[in-house]
Amino acid sequence: MSVKPLLYYLLDNQPKLHRHIQHIAATRKPIFCIIETEKTRDKLTTRTLEVFHNINGFNPE
Repeated sequence: MSVKPLLYYLLDNQPKLHRHIQHIAATRKPIFCIIETEKTRDKLTTRTLEVFHNINGFNPE
C-alpha cells in the first residue's frame, strides 16, 4: 500500500472544505507548523502552514 502526499491551499470561500479541515486541526496535532506574517503598506497578512499525518477520510471534492 503506497501513501500519496496531499497538499491543499485552503481559503475561507470553501465553507464545507474549510469546516472539515478545521475539525481535523481541532482533533489532531500537526507534525509541522510554520506561521508567517507579512506587512505590506497598510495590510497585515498572516499565513499558516500545518502538516498533518494520516488524514483518513479526507475528500477535497
